[in-house]
Amino acid sequence: MALISYLRSWALIGALLLAIICVSGGLLALRRPSMADWPRLETQSGDGFGVWFYGTSSLAFVDRDGAFVLDGFVSRPSIGRIIFSRIRADDTLVRRTFSSSGVGSVYAVLTAHSHYDHAMDAAAVVRQFGGEVWGTASTAKIASAEGVAHRLVSAGDVLQAGGFTVRVFGNGHSPGGIAMDDIGDDFQVPAKVKDYRYGGGLGLHLTRDRCRIMVIPSSGMPDRDLAAYPADVIFLSIAQLGRQDADYVRRYYDATVKASGARLVVPIHWDDFTRPLAKPLVPLPYMVERTDKAMRYIMAIKDDDVQVRLSVVGSALQLPAPCNG
Repeated sequence: MALISYLRSWALIGALLLAIICVSGGLLALRRPSMADWPRLETQSGDGFGVWFYGTSSLAFVDRDGAFVLDGFVSRPSIGRIIFSRIRADDTLVRRTFSSSGVGSVYAVLTAHSHYDHAMDAAAVVRQFGGEVWGTASTAKIASAEGVAHRLVSAGDVLQAGGFTVRVFGNGHSPGGIAMDDIGDDFQVPAKVKDYRYGGGLGLHLTRDRCRIMVIPSSGMPDRDLAAYPADVIFLSIAQLGRQDADYVRRYYDATVKASGARLVVPIHWDDFTRPLAKPLVPLPYMVERTDKAMRYIMAIKDDDVQVRLSVVGSALQLPAPCNG
């Protein structure tokens, strides 16, 4: 009996130690890198012309007459809803968010690709502010299911959105993507996350007067030489970039930043998009992403005259002339 009691005591201690190790490992895996020390863009009033950032790769280019929107994903459903529910855009939140940016009407919403963190809110933006959804055939199926106007867009198209000239090129997804095929003909909303398939990716080069801005919404390679699309500013996805090797990051940087000639790099698509915009942006946990490594990669290979600045949410961004105001 004494031996059994002795063994039971050690078994209990072992189980307790194992539980502590598992909990500690779980907590460690849920830790996140800090972005607090990285420099950020200044903000401005946004009178005349302003660029607004909403996390992930969502941006609004706003002038006095209207706005051109990329993705417009602001609903950001929680991890619980993503796993256990069908999801759809929060129209009230969409209206409130874009109205607070001074958006009264929208020329168009270009959807970079058709995963939910890019495409889910595009139709809601159009429903609330007008315009049409631009994107691939998969994006068109989402817009059709939502009952809003849409236009099929392909790499190489040159489009006009009010005073903005938009040149579209192909932009690959970051390596290791999931749900990389096309959306089915039976797509309907609300939908499961897995129903939002990739459907092909797009990047954009936007000009307004003398201002030239490039956006790389996904951390994949462009389908062409971007030296033909010179830019002053590049909004550069770093999603999953910290999971790639140094050679990939160098090739990606050369094909985007260096090719465009941009002297201001604004990293995007680095935040945890299961958290609402009302909370501060934070990176995804270490177990999912290594945003800290991605930033260090970029800083190590950039030229001395290239600045790297993070965006802020809730105000128009202060960009260098001629893209300022």
